[in-house]
Amino acid sequence: MTLPVVNARRCSLETDRERVARIVYEMIDELPGLAEHFASCRKIAVKSNIGIMDVRWHRGWSIALADAAVVEGTIAWLRDHSDAEIIVGDASTGVRCEDVSEAMGITERIARYDARIVDYNDEPYTKYAVPDGGLMFSEYVMTEHMATADAVVSIAKMKSHLASGATLTLKNLFGIPPTSVYGSPRRYLHAPIRLPRVLADLGLILRPSLCVIDGIVGQTKQEWHSDPVEAGWLIAGDNTVATDAIGLTLMGIRPDGDYPEPPFHFDRNPVLLAAQRGLGPISLDGIDLLGDPLEAAEGFYSDKHMDPPLLDAIRYSIAEQAHIFVDDRARFLNEYPEQYVGLYDGDVIFTGTDLDNMQSRGQIARERGKRDKGLYLKRVEPSEIDPETFSVYEGLLARARA
Repeated sequence: MTLPVVNARRCSLETDRERVARIVYEMIDELPGLAEHFASCRKIAVKSNIGIMDVRWHRGWSIALADAAVVEGTIAWLRDHSDAEIIVGDASTGVRCEDVSEAMGITERIARYDARIVDYNDEPYTKYAVPDGGLMFSEYVMTEHMATADAVVSIAKMKSHLASGATLTLKNLFGIPPTSVYGSPRRYLHAPIRLPRVLADLGLILRPSLCVIDGIVGQTKQEWHSDPVEAGWLIAGDNTVATDAIGLTLMGIRPDGDYPEPPFHFDRNPVLLAAQRGLGPISLDGIDLLGDPLEAAEGFYSDKHMDPPLLDAIRYSIAEQAHIFVDDRARFLNEYPEQYVGLYDGDVIFTGTDLDNMQSRGQIARERGKRDKGLYLKRVEPSEIDPETFSVYEGLLARARA
């Protein structure tokens, strides 16, 4: 059996940008079979993390977003091996991704390779079914570009993340579902229980055939507006789970680690969930590793904002609210058809056609004095078209009662 291939190379912060772009190009070029794969493509959709205006620099390198040199090296290789249409985008939050790309210096660099920036928030949209059923939802709404693309590429930043432990090429895909459908910043999908399973579902749908991680300078503690880590690594691979397993290893994180052990304080390890669904190997023994010997960088950690007993109570409470909804769906359909509702401690505390004006769970908890209760957001629709996988909640309730 052919193993996924991942190429990891050390990269000093003293390396100039042109050389970094060339290193990324060479690393991708060493991945077998990719040249033939991309040569047959007519359209390539690239997801780079340009979804928020967190444009900051450490010793000349981007902290929170994939550096323009890494993006350029990837696009240059794609153009040299394909005459396909190449688009680079993100479903940005609170800003157009074209503006973020311009601020990062990406737009001009990729234009020379006849690639263009696209905001994946823009319509038209398409529904995408998860092969063999979803862990959290059976289908998702995303830009039509993913349906018309022959290949998806994920260019990620090496960062810690409050909710998923780390953000690498799988978590990077979370920036594709549009905020006009799922709220800003995709809050319908961002809750405990949902988030890690949604990430695995997106990986199963999109299956990026090229994955690149910028770890020259990483970011610790959380996903945005936090401190740099001089990690000094570049990673490229042909499988998102395998690539992220190497990325996690270089961050000092066990790829098979899981809730509640650090840094998976919030919920399950999404990379592990995706591996368990067959998306790729999480064990280093199942990966053909090229490049330099692995040595973890120091300084990555995910800020622990809640202890496991409190999060367990919140997760159980969310599962209870989901159970209430299922049991009383007929009433909800009669009173709130095709609207969003927010259930909290058995009460409907929000209704609306979108989620933009809804309070956060933390605000609601402070007002009601119940920190251990979870907020369940639900679009009200008949069971026959409801894509949510309620067995997840049923399993949580059963384990808690046992």
